[in-house]
Amino acid sequence: MATTIDDKKERTHVLAAVAEQLEGEERQQCLRQALATAIGYESNRADTLKTVVRQLAGEPALLRQALTAATVIDNERERADALVAVARQLEGESALLRQALATATAIDNEEDRAHALAAVAGQLEGEERRQCLRQALAAATAIDSEQRRAYTLAVVAGQLAGEPTLLRQALASTTAIDHWWRTDALIAVAGQSEGEPALLRQVLKTATAISNEDERVGVLAAVARRLEGESMLLCQALVAATAIDDKRSRADALAAVVKQLEGEARRRFLRQALRDATSHDSDWGCARALAAVAGQLAGEPALWKETLPKAERMAEKGYFEALSNLAATW
Repeated sequence: MATTIDDKKERTHVLAAVAEQLEGEERQQCLRQALATAIGYESNRADTLKTVVRQLAGEPALLRQALTAATVIDNERERADALVAVARQLEGESALLRQALATATAIDNEEDRAHALAAVAGQLEGEERRQCLRQALAAATAIDSEQRRAYTLAVVAGQLAGEPTLLRQALASTTAIDHWWRTDALIAVAGQSEGEPALLRQVLKTATAISNEDERVGVLAAVARRLEGESMLLCQALVAATAIDDKRSRADALAAVVKQLEGEARRRFLRQALRDATSHDSDWGCARALAAVAGQLAGEPALWKETLPKAERMAEKGYFEALSNLAATW
């Protein structure tokens, strides 16, 4: 039986897995045993808690125990990790959220505090959420290491939908990092900026200045996904995409922007992306770019037929993604 397993970490994992298959009182009893085991595993309490709390949504008594256990973990990084896991299950639990917020705010390390606050903010609403996000963003911005700051800004920015002022602050902090580390944060800002053309214009401007073309494509694609109906910004994104030298990267960027186009403008740029894809020097580059274009050909029978033999040739060489994407758009 699971309860007889000596190793506490393994016992916690097994009990949590068993609980997932149970219902009612049997499930609650199994979760209580799993949580008690996790809390008793002091040498690695954070990891074992994370295993259990994923199943504790809607169980306020058990969540309270888990939160209390997370709060007293000595190591701040581990405490923050456990707190993030618990916070994600606290929707609607206002008293526990206040306790989690107090615990997160008290963490000294800026990176750990930002992560914990961002997780708590994800369960709050209104001014409470906004204030928590301000604290998270301030903590992220204060991180000395540019690499860690960029990574943490990406995490916080992922929670900033509907907060244009905070998004602008996050973008300013991200843009100040002159390294490809900032790419994920730029993508996160773009992802939360739907309906904010001024913000998207700033992200697009920053993207065009990125020297690494693979990184530039990633940011351009993230911006393009939020540009439906923004004709002027779409034109700028297309100009940025066509300016990319590497044919594979250019085809990827064009395919991302083309998703937001319609009619003849869409076909024209799909043809350009297809030419770029098939003129690539390497089979791998050609296959990847062709797959990106092939996934955009729904409702384009002429281009679909033109692409099919090219995708078949790639499949003969062991690259099947383009053919698979074509099949999905038939």
